[in-house]
This record gives sequence, structure tokens and C-alpha cells, in this order.
Amino acid sequence: MEVLTDSDSPSLISNAEVLALLERKVTKRKEKEARQNDRRRKQRDTKTQHREWIEEKVYEYLQNSPCINVEVSKLDELNSKLTSSKRQRHRADPSSTSSSNSSGVTTSFGLTEAEAIQISNFMPTEPVEIHLMVEELHDRMTESKQEELLQCIASYRKDAGQDET
Repeated sequence: MEVLTDSDSPSLISNAEVLALLERKVTKRKEKEARQNDRRRKQRDTKTQHREWIEEKVYEYLQNSPCINVEVSKLDELNSKLTSSKRQRHRADPSSTSSSNSSGVTTSFGLTEAEAIQISNFMPTEPVEIHLMVEELHDRMTESKQEELLQCIASYRKDAGQDET
């Protein structure tokens, strides 16, 4: 067993990113197994069958989780909107350094990296779900800011365009 130092520790990744990695791995393995004969497959299975079983079970689980509702290519953009190096103030001066879009709405919510990962993993649709993921939410965001957060999250859902009619 290898002990990791702080500089060696892995960064946090979302379930959608894990799903994409496992999807490539499982697909590649199945293609390779299809090309191999039965004898070689049985020899390889004894060496790595537990790891492969775990990967396939995690892959199956993630396919049925809310993380499938966000595109991996848009995760960085979503995380940058959710996180901020500076805490956002509710009554911020319009000339402040917070990022805002063309309509003047603040696009950063000041969440921690771990909170942003949880949001992208579960893609909440109700305020109560956000309360479970964000510590001291009432102190950090007004109710209107919480609704803005839900709208931001909804805009990154794969099915967002289908809901609007």
C-alpha cells in the first residue's frame, strides 16, 4: 500500500467524469474480449475479474444516477459558475469584481469545490436538495439567489431544451 502526500492526492472529479472514464474502459475491454479467443479470456479473467466486476457495477449504477443529465464537456463551465475564489455579497456594488452576464445577474455562487461537485453529481431541481448539499445555505444565499442557482443548474441539464415549449 502506498501512502499519498498532499501533493500526490487526486483532485475531486464528478460522477459524470467517472462515468465517461468507465464507459471508455468498459467499451474498450468488451471490444478486446470479442477479439480474443475463450482460452485467453479465461486466463485474463482470473487476474482482473474483481476489478472489472467493480468497474462494471459502478458503471451500471452511474448510468441510472442524476449525473447523466449533465454533459461532461460543460462541467468546467458549470463548476466555474458555481465556485468562486471570493465570496459573493448579496448586496454587492454593481462595480464590484463579481462576474455577471449581460443581464446583470451574478453568475458565480461562491460554493466550495466539493459543493460544486455534489451539485453536478445530483443536479438538484428543488431548493431542499440544495440545502442538503450546501452548508449554511441561508447565511450564504438569499432565497432569490437560491432560485437563480436552481435556474443555472437547470440550464446545464441535457433535457433543458426539451422542457421549454
